[in-house]
Amino acid sequence: MDLLRAEIAKLRRPLVFWALLGLVLVGASVGAAYLETAKLQYRNAIVAPTQAIQHPAPCKALGGLPPGPKCEAVRARDVELARQFLRETTNDSLRALSHLEPLGSGGFAAGIVTSTFGALVIMLLAGAHIGGEWTGHTAKTLFVQENRRGRVILAKFGSLWIAGVALLVGTWAGMAITGQLVARIFPIPLHPSPALQWAYSWPQLARALLVIGAFAAVGTFSASIVRNTLGTFFLGFGIIVASMVLSAFDALFAWTPGYWVASWMGFERTLLSLDHIWPDVFGGPQNPAVGAVGLSLLLIGCLAASVSWIRRVDVA
Repeated sequence: MDLLRAEIAKLRRPLVFWALLGLVLVGASVGAAYLETAKLQYRNAIVAPTQAIQHPAPCKALGGLPPGPKCEAVRARDVELARQFLRETTNDSLRALSHLEPLGSGGFAAGIVTSTFGALVIMLLAGAHIGGEWTGHTAKTLFVQENRRGRVILAKFGSLWIAGVALLVGTWAGMAITGQLVARIFPIPLHPSPALQWAYSWPQLARALLVIGAFAAVGTFSASIVRNTLGTFFLGFGIIVASMVLSAFDALFAWTPGYWVASWMGFERTLLSLDHIWPDVFGGPQNPAVGAVGLSLLLIGCLAASVSWIRRVDVA
């Protein structure tokens, strides 16, 4: 426990603050872009049923139909389609708004931290926090003080995972503040209930813990193999990018971390809302159970390989 506390103390560095600021800015930008689209779409959808009723299309414009029951039936169908468009747009707009509300922004923050930019930030921290021990020529001293190398690697992983969770909480707090500003800039006369926000948010926050752990394990593995700051970042983030690219192939997607993350987090996009920057369409349906098992095996495998490897190499 003392070793873990010591490693956590090492993470009190400006890089963590700038990483948090970057995640909040990315989240605010994504939220603003989709909320602007939602505002325009909702403005069009709200008047569509009224226009369809008060200003029906001429029968001649409806396939050249003569006035009568057939023409009225087509007009009634157009009215129903306009009402359906309003219902769907309202639901999507409520979801976009909930991403920026204090409770709902937790789920939105989870999506940002567990997708591309979150992985990038965790690999940056892995490079500085773990790979930096070799770049800064402090690795040998560290392993002399604690001669059980496996404990050191697990403490490094644990502190990196805790840093990732802290970034998640910080991004949630940042989005709760900036989200209100974005909602004022692009106002929509809808108000997602706290129950709706929390129902979306808490499962995403809970699921994010495993994904952050998997990212931290990949970072720990990369640092153990390469043993320098830049190499750790490029190898770790390269593994993440490769997994996303490979997930596009029908024969491979179910075996890739890209698919596991999306399945476990339930990533999906609509026209008016997006809470991640990650692939979300694959050659088959998402399966949360496969995602959970795959990420768990990835985490355990990376840690086992890291401990095994670091015990065998010269750490000087």
